[in-house]
Amino acid sequence: MNKRRPRRRVVEYSGQIQRVGGSEGRRLQAELAAVVRELLVWAAEDREDRLADGRGEAQRDRVVDPRGTGGDERAAA
Repeated sequence: MNKRRPRRRVVEYSGQIQRVGGSEGRRLQAELAAVVRELLVWAAEDREDRLADGRGEAQRDRVVDPRGTGGDERAAA
């Protein structure tokens, strides 16, 4: 039997870089650091929850919105 592999959706992102210095740059750096810290805490807690529930690493490719607003998209490898 010849099974076809499901096609992965191609996702492309783009962005712009704008240098910001001085007090505004420091403010943005602090805000970004706080967001990254919050995300890392959430990820650690989520991993602990999955391990405690016995789900282990079976769902490690599942992407979940830390705010609980979204879904079950799969991370592109």
